[in-house]
Amino acid sequence: MRKILTAFRNHYLIIFSRISTLFSVCIMFTDFAGVVSLAQSVPPIEWSEPVNVSDTPGWTSKSPVLALGGNTIHATWWDDDAGTYPGEVRYKRSLDEGKTWGDPHTFTTQNYHGQRIVALGDTVIAFWNEYAGYMEGARWVGTMFCSRSTDGGITWSEGQPLSALGTYEGPIAYASEGHAVVAWLAPADGGGSSAKLLLSDDAGASWEGNGDSDGDGLIDPIDVPLPGPSYPNVDVVIAGPVIVVGVLIQSWGEAGKIYCVRSDDWGQTWSTKEIYVNDSGPNTHPMQLRLGAFGSSITAYWGTTFGSGIYAGMKWVATSLDSGLTWSDPILVAQSDDSAPIHGDVCMNGSRALIFWIDQTPSRYPFYLYYRRSLDGGFTWEAAQRIPTGLLQRFDGAESCVSTENSVYVAGSSGEAGRDIWLFRGSDPTLPDTIPPTLSAEWIPLKVEEDEGEFRLEFSATDTSDPAPQVVGVIVTPSLDGLEIKLKVKSEVKVEFELDKGKVKIEGPDPDALLAQLQQYGGLVVESGQLVKVELDDDDEGEQEFKFDKNGKLKLEAASATLQVTAEDASGNTSTIQVSPQFTPDDDDHDHDDDHCGDKGKDKDDDKDKDKDKSKAAPTPLQVISSASQLTQNYPNPFNPETWIPYHLSQDASVIIRIYNASGRLVRLFDLGHQTAGFYTSRDKAAYWDGRNSIGERVASGTYFYTLKAGDFTATRRMIIMQ
Repeated sequence: MRKILTAFRNHYLIIFSRISTLFSVCIMFTDFAGVVSLAQSVPPIEWSEPVNVSDTPGWTSKSPVLALGGNTIHATWWDDDAGTYPGEVRYKRSLDEGKTWGDPHTFTTQNYHGQRIVALGDTVIAFWNEYAGYMEGARWVGTMFCSRSTDGGITWSEGQPLSALGTYEGPIAYASEGHAVVAWLAPADGGGSSAKLLLSDDAGASWEGNGDSDGDGLIDPIDVPLPGPSYPNVDVVIAGPVIVVGVLIQSWGEAGKIYCVRSDDWGQTWSTKEIYVNDSGPNTHPMQLRLGAFGSSITAYWGTTFGSGIYAGMKWVATSLDSGLTWSDPILVAQSDDSAPIHGDVCMNGSRALIFWIDQTPSRYPFYLYYRRSLDGGFTWEAAQRIPTGLLQRFDGAESCVSTENSVYVAGSSGEAGRDIWLFRGSDPTLPDTIPPTLSAEWIPLKVEEDEGEFRLEFSATDTSDPAPQVVGVIVTPSLDGLEIKLKVKSEVKVEFELDKGKVKIEGPDPDALLAQLQQYGGLVVESGQLVKVELDDDDEGEQEFKFDKNGKLKLEAASATLQVTAEDASGNTSTIQVSPQFTPDDDDHDHDDDHCGDKGKDKDDDKDKDKDKSKAAPTPLQVISSASQLTQNYPNPFNPETWIPYHLSQDASVIIRIYNASGRLVRLFDLGHQTAGFYTSRDKAAYWDGRNSIGERVASGTYFYTLKAGDFTATRRMIIMQ
């Protein structure tokens, strides 16, 4: 079992990736010069005979790009009868899993470099670059165009320019439900490249950027900050509510790096995460970065050359389960001393990830087409498999791939006198989901003294394939084994242990059901958002009491306090974590402006004298709470139909909260205006959401993301609604 544990005081995030259930036989062997693999126990992909998509004898067709829209496969590629620039950008579609293809459509005859296509159901958007009449260095400079179809590729709008800025490389595009993003490289001031980006939240009907500064009707693109010098390679995906741009930085003669540049506020601000540093010397150049995404999971895939030429190389992958916030260590997936694993692509569907490449020999013939498959989201990979190519031997690469639950499609160009676009269709058996849910849990301190305090429990789970895994939170109690059990019907719930006497008393409206709960879960079941008052007594473990008061607060008088959270997804994968509160020794009792969390009546009256003494000086924050701005977990969570979103501002700021669904579509926006520094955690201060979208409709059950923007501070968290 692979386990990644990150702990911050009383806040723990655990990510599990279980591989023990994946492989019934664990045989180690090597392929591609020392790359270690696990022997597979599921059948390999069954490949059909390749199909000629372009079917233009004598023409040079290359750089295919695939997209899936429902049951339709869309393909676009570069085409020219003489094999010289400029060329045409052509399009075809298939309604029968790639077996046959319709008539071609030509977008432009002035394409020099790059085209992309994305699909959102019946809406299909094509992008391409047209020559602008000059070059900078060795690169063409052009203008970005797009065309849109709303009937599944039958008819297309006239091509419209998106950007008047010169384009080095691109376009690079990605779409998820109603959102689309297109990025490209443009000349930068002072030389080198800059990355540009446009966004659409209406399936390409309109585009957003930085306004129209010169009034020419074209939108100024968003600038994506690049962490390095000239001529990078970029790719872009939308992962959950986050835009992720993969960046490969390479100055020839120097070691290169791979970065993730991400924005969780839709292009307003960006952060950078280093994924890979090429420390193997100046002759090992990173090249051709690709990203694949499914939900919040991302697989980054790139190559490096080594030695004196390109006919020797390696392929690498790294995986993120949280929209690019954290990444696994890079994994070497292909290596060869006398051939080049180059020109590949990556795609994801659920917990399955697939990478493709060609193995190019020094003699240039034959070019073998390979793939590797991961069943746990990219953490472990099966052995490399060769795709049968029949009489086809020369490929420019496995240049584009897409996948459904049971099918995989790979496109590449091949041929001698001219080239054609060929599609390989693979039938993949229904794969088991093997990734357990990701859990997070916290004891949020509200009022803390040494060995006692008041807390709010917050816990949640997310999963790569199940939008709403089942989550159970339990306050762990001592074992009932060997104890004399007494049941009593009472209006309030209380479990009282007399361990030194071998007895336990269980009281509640239905004590039999409460007993069954304790036996099944090993404690009292609680929901996220539950208020808990804890009094620890290490000296007396014999008597321990767990009870809910009339206000619903859980009170613990026990030797220890432990929250255990277990999640199970639809495939039966489970994760479990346990966390305990942290107590901060302090002479004073610091309140955290959550009056609704305090006890009513006697407990509050007993504190009046203390409050009078403390009123002479401003209270200091709890030591366990950061002085920086924070966005904490919503409560309750999961919820139905309403929830509160708490946060803390370290300084005065204008506050905006956005709520997105799992596909990244904006569901609701709350402009809370300018707020002073302080804690906004109680129900009368925290942001409130009634579970409705911007037009008042109830949203569907599932995982949602909420983003807080306060000045320069931005943070995103997950929440789950269960109708």
